Amino acid sequence: MTHICVGVDPGKHHAGIAVFADFELVAVTCVEATSPLEVIREADRWIFANRPRGIPDLLVVENQQVYPGRGKGNPNDLIPLAFVAGGIAAMVNATDTMTPLPNKWKGNTPKAIFTQRLLSRMTARDRDILANAQIKGRLLHNAVDACGLALYGLGALAKPVAEDKGDA
Repeated sequence: MTHICVGVDPGKHHAGIAVFADFELVAVTCVEATSPLEVIREADRWIFANRPRGIPDLLVVENQQVYPGRGKGNPNDLIPLAFVAGGIAAMVNATDTMTPLPNKWKGNTPKAIFTQRLLSRMTARDRDILANAQIKGRLLHNAVDACGLALYGLGALAKPVAEDKGDA
């Protein structure tokens, strides 16, 4: 029996999606759409077309978090993201769903360092699939995060250390 895990990094006009089967990356993308509802529909279509047979055992969708005191953006901007995350979870209908907060699955490690650490935990085959996925450069980080979310759900991503500032 194949263990299927789907990782999703939601956005209101896009969603990074990674499908793993038995701990190996099968497919990865970043779908784009004009509205949150269309993102949900496109994500569901893509997941259905790119997953191995059967219902996913695990769906890992990044939850949304307000960072008080950072003065960065409007907290209401998270509402469409939460809509996309919930809509994808409802459409995919996985056996189990995890919704970790960003600081839970990747900690406070700077993005560039965390990305290198994540890529080091992927096989050469997985990295080739990611490199050949034809994802627009500005959206690639969403696909990488989707891979990270899936690996986190599978327990293949070491727990992040909140005060980690370097050394991959």
